[in-house]
Parts: sequence; C-alpha cells; structure tokens
Amino acid sequence: MPLRIFNNLSSVIAQNRLDVNNRNLGEVISRIVSGNRLTGTKANAAETSVALSRLSNEGPFAARLESLVKLIDALAAIGEAGVLGFEAIRPAHDILAASQNGLLDSEKALSRALAKLPEHSSDISRAVAQLAEGEKALKELQADGSLPLGSSGLPGILDFVTQVREGLQMLNGVAPVASGLLGEDGPRRYLLLGQSADELRGTGGFVSGIWTLTLHEGSLGNVTYYDAVRVDDWERLVLYPVAPPGLEEHMNAWVWLLRDVSWDPDFRVTAESAESMFKIGQRQDVDGVVAVNQWGLLGLIDAVGGVTPPEGGDPITANNLITVLERGTDVYGRAYMDLVLQGVIDEMANGTSLP
Repeated sequence: MPLRIFNNLSSVIAQNRLDVNNRNLGEVISRIVSGNRLTGTKANAAETSVALSRLSNEGPFAARLESLVKLIDALAAIGEAGVLGFEAIRPAHDILAASQNGLLDSEKALSRALAKLPEHSSDISRAVAQLAEGEKALKELQADGSLPLGSSGLPGILDFVTQVREGLQMLNGVAPVASGLLGEDGPRRYLLLGQSADELRGTGGFVSGIWTLTLHEGSLGNVTYYDAVRVDDWERLVLYPVAPPGLEEHMNAWVWLLRDVSWDPDFRVTAESAESMFKIGQRQDVDGVVAVNQWGLLGLIDAVGGVTPPEGGDPITANNLITVLERGTDVYGRAYMDLVLQGVIDEMANGTSLP
C-alpha cells in the first residue's frame, strides 16, 4: 500500500498538462515526472533546465522558467524523500501485510510492526524534513501562481505530500510510546467516545455512544458498550461539574453530563472531564480517552476495508459510509452509528486480512 501511494505521486504529476509547445522539452519533463525510478532524476532536471534556458527569450515559457525549475527540483526531492520514508517503514509494512488476522488480535501485528519503527527513526525524520522542504517549495509555487497546472494540479500534489509527511511524522511520534499504549507492560483501559458531527460540539459532536476497550500485550480484550444517556449516575448528580455557561444558556443544562462532555474546544479538557464523569457514573478508572465521529469512522472503515452493516447486506465501505449512516439513522435512530463503530472495532480485532 505505501509503495503504491508513493508511486501514485508520479501519476498525479504526469496527469497535469504543462503548457509545453516544444516537443523535446515536453518529453524530458515527462521522463522526470512519470518515471518510477529516481536514479538520474537530478541529471534529467539539469537537462531540462538547459532546454528551458534555450527558450528563455521565446514562447510562453519565458516568464515561467524559474518556477518550472523550482517545481522539478521540488518533485525530485519529494520523490527521494518518499523512497527514503517507505524504505524506513518497510519492515513494519511487511509485518502488517503478512498478517492473516486483525491488527489487535493475539498475533499482535500492530504492536510488532510499531516496534520496528524506532530502529529507523532517523531515516523517517530525514524523510519528513525533506518532504517539508518540498512542501514549502510547492506552497511558494502555489502562491506565485505562475505555473499552468490548473485548479486540481499543484494543490492536489501539495495535499498528497502533506498527507504523506503528516503520516510519517505521526508514526515517528507514536512508535516510541506504542508499547505502553498497547499494553505491553500491563493492561491499558481506554474510554472511546462515539460522537455525532450532526450535532456539533467543540471537540467533535454530541456523544451518542461510549465504549471501554482493554488492550493487553498488543491484543484487544474486553469491549463494553454504554448508552450515553444511561452512563451517568442520576443519584450522584451533585458530584458532577456545573454546566459550562454556553451549555447552560443554549441547552438549559444546569449540570455537565458525559453526553455533552465535548462542549470544550480543547480535547485535553474534554478527555480529563470525560475520565472524571465516567468515574462518577460508573465508578471505574480509565487510562486514556479517544473520540471518533463520522469522519473519523470513515478513515477507520477505509483502513479495515469495509464492515458488514448491522442489518446485513452489502458491506459498508468508505465510498458509501455517509449515505448508509444517513439512511440507517433515519430508520434506526442515532444508535445506528454506534453499531457501525462496534463493527469496526470487531474487524480491527478479528479481521481476516488487511487491505
């Protein structure tokens, strides 16, 4: 999958039509941006620069020479960073690709894969830094507006590079602490908040469903569902915090309950408040808090390759999720999204393959 992502960068670039009237020059540029091998890219870039220089006083490229050279240099650097980044994560990728079961089952595929990354941390950091430089150059070219790449050309490439950089950066940050998070040194219990973006709150949306998840030695253990309306202890309301001013003013709430915990825009506040409220309502401690709404659910379903809908039938995929959720919540109510999220959790724990 990552190799296909990096290779797709060439295809994205090659699909954009530069305003080239000189056929030889166009062929040189095509070789640079559409080739799968990076060997000789710098030499090709130099060849292109010379060809462009010969056209500096004629044709439509006169005003675009400098920008085109910058683009070629940026793409060459991005390609090199992509290969460096993929080679660094290849050991982890190979473990996940070879997994025959879920990421969080007894095979511990996710835990074993993340454990490989710290060995290649310096290479990942170099790839991130190089991608950031290329990203900066692309942003400058986008702001300059002198390249005839159209509305979906340069912005599309820039978005892709940003996603790759952020992904590598996230992996490099999570890997050193992954062992503890996945319960390798003892069970870890997390509170999962299922949020509805249809009823927006500061950090995602109204909390419609709640789970506790236990991770131990890289495997997913007990998963327990709680109804967001019933999770609070109505006999102990005096222990709950006073509702934030906005919640009290607009929702006529005099006490702050777990279903409205996402009111604050700072998730750190939301997480701490959720832990405290869950402790009051269920007399249970947790080691951390995670929240997901429809758009986060979309990414999870894309990662696991699809899940069976609660009512059966064709699989729910990233392509039809929003439509299925709209139809399902109309028929079955807000709990429908909670059931879909439960299906994703089950798939991550027991899925038969990785996409």
